[in-house]
Amino acid sequence: MRMDMAPLVSVLIPSFNHCRYVARSIESVLNQTYQNIELIVIDDGSSDGSVQVIRNLAARHGFRFEAQENQGVVATLNRAKQMVSGKYVALSASDDYFHPAKIETLVDFMERHPDYALVHSNLIQIDAESREVGRIRERCPSGRVFHELLCGKFHVNGLSALVRADIYARFRYGAYYIDDLYMWLSIAEHHPIGFVDEFLAYYRRHDNHLTGNSEKMEMAERQILECFAHSEHFEEAVLRWREKWFNHYASSRRLDDRRRALERGRSLLRDRCFSPRCLKGWARMVINRV
Repeated sequence: MRMDMAPLVSVLIPSFNHCRYVARSIESVLNQTYQNIELIVIDDGSSDGSVQVIRNLAARHGFRFEAQENQGVVATLNRAKQMVSGKYVALSASDDYFHPAKIETLVDFMERHPDYALVHSNLIQIDAESREVGRIRERCPSGRVFHELLCGKFHVNGLSALVRADIYARFRYGAYYIDDLYMWLSIAEHHPIGFVDEFLAYYRRHDNHLTGNSEKMEMAERQILECFAHSEHFEEAVLRWREKWFNHYASSRRLDDRRRALERGRSLLRDRCFSPRCLKGWARMVINRV
């Protein structure tokens, strides 16, 4: 793609207390093979030296940087959205980073598929020391894939995505505990979405990424599913959601989680919805001696 004809891409990075990682996150955007990028970084009241690191980089490279008092990630993202002037939007956390070819690869796909609303890719998982610890390979189709996404057959991770700015602008963060899920489902319901089977972003997993919010996540997902109750696939989606959370709790060694698995397993049995997938979860609980 000729750079003099390349569309502008707005990359948004909300930053909070990632002094150790934020430079790499920013530099991964600055070092893209794709050049026509508008980088917007907003620091949300960091107290660990992040502001000075970002300010030094902004002075050297000229990207847009604002520092604000702590308002939370929802307010920060909503503020960043108002600054977008590109044709496409890409998102990163201040502790994650992009593969050098991410933007070029995804823009190329979108320019070849002008009716698509977004495109996403696979992720590489890294630890606190930036060592690879796993890979998230979705193997999902491109096109009209609302049914598959609603039923949890694959996921869209915002770090791996590139979204048309005119469509992204329609959504406001803060309506749901898992805003991204609602946004991706709403987009997929009305537009085709694309997938590139390459590993184009690095997602950092910390030791503090625990399952303490599992129940909150579970209920938030159900709340979002209810927004699509009009879909012919709604009942299948709810069943898959029930199975997913049964298996999540059944695979845990925490006593409270196994108790939750029992409750959900009994409910599935009562409704005669106990699939082979759930039987594996039940077997795990027996092995763990619920």
